Amino acid sequence: MRVRRDGPLTFKRREDITFGTGRSSLGPVVVAASVKGIVSILLGSKGPDLIRNLGERFPQANLIRNENEMKQVVSRVLSYVESPIGMLDLPLDLRGTPFQKRVWEEVRKIPIGETSTYSRIAERIDAPKAIRAVANTCAANRFAFAVPCHRVLHKDGTGYGSSRARQDRFLKHEAKALECHERSTRHSPRDARRAEASRWDRRETPASSGARRLRP
Repeated sequence: MRVRRDGPLTFKRREDITFGTGRSSLGPVVVAASVKGIVSILLGSKGPDLIRNLGERFPQANLIRNENEMKQVVSRVLSYVESPIGMLDLPLDLRGTPFQKRVWEEVRKIPIGETSTYSRIAERIDAPKAIRAVANTCAANRFAFAVPCHRVLHKDGTGYGSSRARQDRFLKHEAKALECHERSTRHSPRDARRAEASRWDRRETPASSGARRLRP
């Protein structure tokens, strides 16, 4: 008996995910990307463990280690980890349920130096009763710093489960990074004198220089 087929058989090709490695002041980092964007930023204490974890997260993919191809992306991620001001200016390939994506996108809006709570995030995404689901989504996050779930706490200000020490470490790291950033953008009296002298040399006064920003 012949089996009739409506069309040719199709086989879904295994996805290629390319990754590279680096080291930050907080430890080894593994950055993985698909053709759409970054799919994972893992940060831990041991590089081999991170690569193994990556394989567990994407068991159906072809994991390709290519340090040369990922060099620039890894470099930009490392720079961001050291000073996570604003949002990471690289495309993210967020994978999850629509609910999870809403949570992660809302978490990305939390600025450095500030924290939120699971209940507040739930309210922001119009799911005020889904506090536990928000917490589980944060725990499942695989984008270290790019999706700063470490900035989300319980109402009493404590962190989540066994990751509290990691969370505290990340928050302290960010506090120092923010302090350095603010200090570097603050003009010292010496810088002000240099800027004023520069204006005078060009026969410019503060009033006539308009909105142009003068750099020392």
